[in-house]
Amino acid sequence: MTERVSLALQAQAEEIYSNVQPKAEEFGKALGSDQAYITNFAEEVIRGSGGLVLSQILAALAGHVRASGQLGVWELASSIESATGEVKVMDDLVGIQGLSFDSPQVLFVNRVGGMEDIPPGVVAILTPSGVDVLSHIGIRARNQKVLLASCHDAGIFSALVGANQGHKFAKVALDSTMQVTVEAAEAASPLAATKAAASVKLAAPDLSPGKAKYVMLDSEFATGCLGGKSNNLQLLRQPGAKALLGADVALPSSVALPFGVFERVLEHPTNADVSSKLSSLEAALCGTPAMDEATLQEMRDVIVSQLQAPPQLHSELVAACAKAGMPSDLTSDDEACFDAIKAVWASKWTTRATYSRRACNIPHAALHMAVLCQQVVAGDYAFVLHTTNPVTKDKDEMMGELCVGLGEALVGNYPGRALSFTYNKKSKQAVVTGFPSKRMGLFLAEDSLIFRSDSNGEDLEGFAGAGLYDSVIAFDPVNNTVDYTNDKLMWDDGFRASLLAKLGEVGAAIEAATASAQDIEGVVKGDHVTILQLRPQID
Repeated sequence: MTERVSLALQAQAEEIYSNVQPKAEEFGKALGSDQAYITNFAEEVIRGSGGLVLSQILAALAGHVRASGQLGVWELASSIESATGEVKVMDDLVGIQGLSFDSPQVLFVNRVGGMEDIPPGVVAILTPSGVDVLSHIGIRARNQKVLLASCHDAGIFSALVGANQGHKFAKVALDSTMQVTVEAAEAASPLAATKAAASVKLAAPDLSPGKAKYVMLDSEFATGCLGGKSNNLQLLRQPGAKALLGADVALPSSVALPFGVFERVLEHPTNADVSSKLSSLEAALCGTPAMDEATLQEMRDVIVSQLQAPPQLHSELVAACAKAGMPSDLTSDDEACFDAIKAVWASKWTTRATYSRRACNIPHAALHMAVLCQQVVAGDYAFVLHTTNPVTKDKDEMMGELCVGLGEALVGNYPGRALSFTYNKKSKQAVVTGFPSKRMGLFLAEDSLIFRSDSNGEDLEGFAGAGLYDSVIAFDPVNNTVDYTNDKLMWDDGFRASLLAKLGEVGAAIEAATASAQDIEGVVKGDHVTILQLRPQID
């Protein structure tokens, strides 16, 4: 509850600032006022409101609330026993996207968004921001063996920053209660950084299906011509897996544009200029993020705004979606569908994705993008399950997180926390470990299609590719305030216990069907669960 109120205060402060500060700038300029009086005008308005007193009360209560719940100051999204590195203090991770460090780094970061990449060489990230354990950055931290922890006491975090700014190196470790300790160190071994920057070899895809047809039915999905998102779902379409999952667990209707389709579209005569521009721009990349950003932006713009769709592509998409049982109105807007497909292809050239490949010595030409097209399932809740607890490594315990609306609020680490729980596979008991506080959620105003990136550079051991490339909904969802007032997840103990137990059973069945620990995403609508994607969980 305290988190929920805190997020509401933050939203109110942001609204006041956005309404007041532009007007203050205009009045100040018109009146010739000293800029010193204008720069912080909106901030002073906010500080003069009643919200300031309430925020101070919440700050004073935070430690007591966690203590009464027998919770420590620190919350782990990724745990390793200890890490030593050079200390860096920064506002966010955005400024170091695309970099690679030669020596291990311990970062004190004021804000973590959830979608950022973790540069090679980083061994620990400490932040006052809340981090959903199953958000993309949480997954990347665990894949890269990086300690990622949130401090829920601003005073303690500030004191740690102040104490360690005077030291070049720090050792971060976990004590017996899984709380973080930080102490000055003499130096750090460079081994962790060189290991993080090791080369990753991508499997060469089969481009021939994409040269022959634009769209494949799910019955035609095969390893080599599509990425892990498409092929992993095929594991659950086998008769044995269906029997394990039961009748009330479904898979979404799916079709896909296989590897080779993007290249085929580029080769179409109408796209000769686009192909030439992209080749020239790629050759101009120099390896310096600040210099390459404009080039990468131009590459994305060229794909999104200038690439033309061969007429046969849309006709094949319409026919395939109809055979897959999707409503015809979802594909009637060919421009919206192709715009979404182009946005997925263009995400190969985001700064984060480009420099993630470079850090792992992956040639750009080796990365190929298929596109998985699914009907969006607008459920009541979205969830992520890790069938082995990613924090404790307990194989008998599953960890799950659940949010209201679409799952992007969870994996994208929207402010606040999702409902979190564990599920013991032996006792079949679910235990709530945290109630939800996310203020905003994503919701669909109408049925839609989602076009998911499905490259050959994701779901690979040694390369945290999850979330690097974009998935795009053809008709944009809307941000709305989440109303927990009458939500059964909050107030109906029986409903909540039954739902979490059901998700635990589904996760266990998928693990049994695939014979390995899995990272699973899905939605709940009424009594039915739909599995959207799964990937092998990396310890």
